[in-house]
Amino acid sequence: MKRITVLSVAMILMATNLFAQSSKPKPDRECVDLGTGVLWATMNVGAGSVTELGDYYAWGDVEERKIFNKSICELYDEELDEIGGGEYDVARTLWGEGWRLPTRDEVMTLKMKCKWTWVKNGDVWGYIVESEETGQYMFLPVGGYYYEAKKYDEYEGYYWTASADNGITEGGVLSTAIYDAQCLYMSEIDRYLMRRDRYYGMLIRPVFDNSVEEVEEVVDMKEPSAMIGNYRAVNLGLSVMWADTDLGAHSETEFGDYYCWGDIVTEDKSPYKRDMFLTKGCGEFSGNPQFDAATAERGSRWRVPTYEEFEELKYDCDWEWTTVNGVEGYKVTSRKTNQSIFLPASDSGSGRYWTSTPAGSSMSARNFKYSDGSIYVTDDYRYRALRIRPVADYK
Repeated sequence: MKRITVLSVAMILMATNLFAQSSKPKPDRECVDLGTGVLWATMNVGAGSVTELGDYYAWGDVEERKIFNKSICELYDEELDEIGGGEYDVARTLWGEGWRLPTRDEVMTLKMKCKWTWVKNGDVWGYIVESEETGQYMFLPVGGYYYEAKKYDEYEGYYWTASADNGITEGGVLSTAIYDAQCLYMSEIDRYLMRRDRYYGMLIRPVFDNSVEEVEEVVDMKEPSAMIGNYRAVNLGLSVMWADTDLGAHSETEFGDYYCWGDIVTEDKSPYKRDMFLTKGCGEFSGNPQFDAATAERGSRWRVPTYEEFEELKYDCDWEWTTVNGVEGYKVTSRKTNQSIFLPASDSGSGRYWTSTPAGSSMSARNFKYSDGSIYVTDDYRYRALRIRPVADYK
């Protein structure tokens, strides 16, 4: 594996707890504030240092195992939603009050709000996760997962969340299976939330919840939408506002123009040829008018969404396959603001949008694909001509 950089344990431990004295519960272990609403432990359950992997657990197990399979997984077919802070939470059981498994939403926030740098720390690969808000760090080592008594994918990372399967499978198929739970997957080229069978043995990185009482998130309902330039942006209560039409479309049911990845002119007007896009040296470009067609056409507030922003749309909104004015597609409704956007499908019953995020190969990039019963992010060649659904920043 290519060595990018080496960070010492001392750099990780520079992140210290700087919280003011209050009546809130106080953690009794080293933790950091990464700006996600909870404090993150600097070590895994069972680890003695930030570079140790620690112990492996099936989802819902509170005792360490050496063998992992369906027959001995206590919660394999239990209908559960969240186990954080309860009797099936190993962090709460072993570390005490305040400690628990992170939820899927907390891991998603960690993904979106922090900078992730792949490093080799001593003999261990993993990610330095740095908060751009607080400046603090933690190290997440990768160490594979266990099935039966064998470890798999030791240069990839698997961490359990407290959240059961939310009905969207790894491949994007909508499901009612109760045999899975959500985990954070990490590799040198990617990181995302995925579902896995509950009986797999994975690592645990606890969080400390020091809130005194539950605080309801306040969303400004006075402006459910806004006109930015000549285009409407819808407030879905997410990190960005979403356009109500495709780039180049005049209504919510109309397909917009098609673009190659990183091109600011439509496919039918593009001067580029296929072989040029295979070698185009463009990285993450969201908001860069040289490569971002939404910014170039609609102005600086508009841009092509990142991979993480599409993931947020997928997980934090309700998706309903429906028909609007004779056009099939998904009505995507915010759970926070109750506002919606419509993503039209083609006559074949599917649709695809570019993200601004490159994939592991220099020839491909990430795109969002959907059809009736299937929504997921995948990779494709950059010369493909796909649609763009812009997003806008709040300020």
